Amino acid sequence: MVKKSTPSLSKEIEKEIPSGRRLEFFTDFLAAMHETAADVARALEVTRAAVGHWIKADDCRLSYCEDYINRKGYDLSFELIKKSTKKSEKVMINIETREATPEDSVCRRLLFLHSALSKMGVSRVQLAKDLGLTYNTVRHWFVEDNIYVSHIFNIADLYGLQVCISIKPKD
Repeated sequence: MVKKSTPSLSKEIEKEIPSGRRLEFFTDFLAAMHETAADVARALEVTRAAVGHWIKADDCRLSYCEDYINRKGYDLSFELIKKSTKKSEKVMINIETREATPEDSVCRRLLFLHSALSKMGVSRVQLAKDLGLTYNTVRHWFVEDNIYVSHIFNIADLYGLQVCISIKPKD
């Protein structure tokens, strides 16, 4: 017996996101650093096939991107802001380059998301409902302090926000 799944709101939003958009910041960073998927796999101790899957699916956990970028001596930060009426861009990416250092810094990955939701008065319960997910899924993102990149873009599209991604050399 084949069970038909009902499309959720998050699937509808995903269809609107052009292919190659969600991990564009990560692939642009790899290109700027002259790194390959094999380099990422070695550094994160995952298989080359896993990295290939991330790139093909245009999605992975934010922690993988952040860990790799941190290992290269850079800080990754996300911000969700109201879309500018002057620009039609939905994503802003800023990558600054400098000599890499081996130092790592610890940061709260989802502080930007918590801040954006608080400013808009959206609770985690409402977020789960709007995305067609269970509350436990959303709660788990914050407990684990990790989220898939696609969910960030889904949230931004759902609430009319712009995703600002910044990659800067560590101080």
